[in-house]
Amino acid sequence: MKKLLLGFFIFVSFAICSHVYASSLELVSTDSGKSFNVTGGQTIKVTLSNPGDGGASFDAPIYDNTILQLVNNRHINPVINTANPVVGNFGSDYWEFVAIKSGNTNLKITASQPWSGGGTTTMFSANITVSTTTTPSIVITSPNNGGESVEVGGKIEIRWMSPNITSA
Repeated sequence: MKKLLLGFFIFVSFAICSHVYASSLELVSTDSGKSFNVTGGQTIKVTLSNPGDGGASFDAPIYDNTILQLVNNRHINPVINTANPVVGNFGSDYWEFVAIKSGNTNLKITASQPWSGGGTTTMFSANITVSTTTTPSIVITSPNNGGESVEVGGKIEIRWMSPNITSA
């Protein structure tokens, strides 16, 4: 029974350690029109080509600021190849959001031409659902390096933490 219990804890610890959580969701223009699920605290990065060629500039993004928080916005200058320059390359713009609360929001980025009669174009739009649920897990704290040998009938103390599990 003890071997079975030890084997179970080792299996669970490997399963938990091998599961990789995405720290950020990186989106581009081809992701527009799609829906995405993220967890609280996760970062969402959107990178779009700058529409400056048509005289347009990006407007402030539209989203529910109780669900997402804009933490960074910057322009990335184009890389200019002097041997083969590209006319009309205005670089790209980058927005970084953090999911701060569970809920659903549409993240929309538009660009407008600032003169009278100028138009507004939706450059990016995506439905973002934020979930704050966490996956139950345990973390083995001792033994901390694995590979221990236990003789039949021997004892080994296993310690663990359960940060995402509340007691009933």
